[in-house]
Amino acid sequence: MKTTYTITQAQQQFPAMVRESASVGMIPITRHQETVAYVVSKVRMDAIVETMELLSQPETMAQIRAYERGELNFHSVDALDDED
Repeated sequence: MKTTYTITQAQQQFPAMVRESASVGMIPITRHQETVAYVVSKVRMDAIVETMELLSQPETMAQIRAYERGELNFHSVDALDDED
C-alpha cells in the first residue's frame, strides 16, 4: 500500500488510489517531493466537515473550553434513569 503518489502515479493509478484512501483516510499527491493535493475518503471528509461545524459554533467552543478547564461535571448515562 503506497502512502504518497506523484502526480504521474496518481493519473495512472487513480482507481487504486481512491480505493486506498477509503482505508487510510487521506493520500498526499506530490510534485517535486512537495505535497500539492490530497485524495480524501468520504469518512475522513465527513469528519473534517463535522469538526469545522463544531468549531464555528461559539456555544460549543465555550463548552469545550469549560471542559478543558475542568469546569464541567459529567454523569453516567445510568443517572438518567434516576431522574423520575
